[in-house]
Amino acid sequence: MDNIWIIPYLLLPVLVFFEFIFPIHQTGLRESVKHYLINSFFYLSSKILFLFMAPLILVSFEIYEIGVFNALDLNPTLETILSLILLDFVVWLQHYLTHEIGLLWKLHRVHHSDTILDCSSAVRFHPFELCLSLIYKISFCMILGINYQNYILFEIILVTFAIFGHSNYKINEKISRVIEFVFITPRLHQIHHSNKNHEMNSNFGTILNLWDRLFKRFITSGEVQAHFELGLKGIEKSEAQKLSFLFTYPFK
Repeated sequence: MDNIWIIPYLLLPVLVFFEFIFPIHQTGLRESVKHYLINSFFYLSSKILFLFMAPLILVSFEIYEIGVFNALDLNPTLETILSLILLDFVVWLQHYLTHEIGLLWKLHRVHHSDTILDCSSAVRFHPFELCLSLIYKISFCMILGINYQNYILFEIILVTFAIFGHSNYKINEKISRVIEFVFITPRLHQIHHSNKNHEMNSNFGTILNLWDRLFKRFITSGEVQAHFELGLKGIEKSEAQKLSFLFTYPFK
């Protein structure tokens, strides 16, 4: 458990390599490098706000005993499994609401404005959205009684799948179909980043695709409309890759 946090960092260079060897969408080397740098710097600058959020996390998990799980006295393994499944639904619901509530969409559209999709897109979120997301998840941890260890485990799995799902890696179709019985793949998540509303409002999952199937938001690649394009309509590709645009877009 102590070293599990390293998994996303080990996965990242592997996926970046496969993105260049087996890409879903062709992108020039110079353009890809610039895209990685812009998204990564945007993410690092957003992390500054998290320095002010750290006390919230620590205080919240000091009082988490008020939650549901603490009244049930579950087997630790079962509690961990339930925690991961419930948090996955909580994140799916959050993602769905960011598309349905105007104010949240203003923030979330920064993520969808990306006209290139690769591993770096997994961290392309406005700092205000990241802070709201943290408060939202911590609140549910307190309500459910999810402990700090299970929350951290979930976050590591979430980040790992987010990097995988946003990658530009074209997995073998047969293998991808097997994975898609349960999990989100790059092929499925690409659909969610379409500039067509019907496709954009589908495949909200990050880890499991169970919730999309259950709430009839699941779309396969065979159902994608012709002339598939990434990004948002009206956003120029050059504009979407500017730091000034990423910070100010929610307020336009």
